[in-house]
Amino acid sequence: MSYHNIFGLKKNRQVISLGLGIFDGIHRGHQEIARHCTDLLTFYPHPDIFLSKNRHLKMISTLREQRYYFKNLLVLRFSSEIAKSEPDTFLTTIIKNIINPRTIVVGQDFRFGYQHKGDTDTLAKWAGQNDIKVKIIPLYALNNIPVKSSNIRTLIEQDQFNTAVKLLNHPYLIIGKVIHGEGRGTAIGFPTANIKIPDNKLIPSTGVYTGTTVYKQQNMSCLVYIGKKPTYNFNQISLEVHIPDFNENLYNMNLKVLIEQKIRDEIKFSNTNELVKQISSDLTHIPGNSS
Repeated sequence: MSYHNIFGLKKNRQVISLGLGIFDGIHRGHQEIARHCTDLLTFYPHPDIFLSKNRHLKMISTLREQRYYFKNLLVLRFSSEIAKSEPDTFLTTIIKNIINPRTIVVGQDFRFGYQHKGDTDTLAKWAGQNDIKVKIIPLYALNNIPVKSSNIRTLIEQDQFNTAVKLLNHPYLIIGKVIHGEGRGTAIGFPTANIKIPDNKLIPSTGVYTGTTVYKQQNMSCLVYIGKKPTYNFNQISLEVHIPDFNENLYNMNLKVLIEQKIRDEIKFSNTNELVKQISSDLTHIPGNSS
């Protein structure tokens, strides 16, 4: 295992406190870990995907999206060698010899090493032998729901988006490139930016959402549509963003879309006039917009 297995690690930079985990979503529990850390170390690809436990697993947040919420994100490329490493071997070879933090921070349920043999007791014993401090963060629950990436993923898959966002404690971020669409939005008076969704991204259920688009460090309220455009018999999932009173060219830009709340399900309209009327009604859900 070499220095080059870890991306984002800068030479001659001391990592003071390191959070260990799979920080998919950067949810409330992850945020509590991050509050005590100068750096976070995550794994890519997700070990469940690599080990074929769930080949079809979709990520709540891509690495780029995780880094949006926490700048000093280190990424360890997961491999067969790492999967077969005994807990102490992993800690010594990767954590001690390459990163060498003064403190390690983990969640209460942190497991690592071959067949998940390592736990917080294993970590604490090893750290004591290597003059490294350990801080263990208790599991976080909200309204009796454990805040875990797996639970949040299930909520999103089951069309309980608004509950999932509460567990995340931030909007659902999608970063994707703006691509050319069919121009129907412009034709009916509501131009949209069509976003290419990353292949490994978990897509919320079809419908209309309120959100915020980040453009040139400016936050702009928007409507977000996810669906197959049943009014036009479209057969592929599309993500479109409408920013009121905005007409700049966004093609080929990587746009940050923060989805905040689902306001309705997808509807098939009998004609374009009905669609226009509904979009006008949707826009009233944007704060300060009475269109």
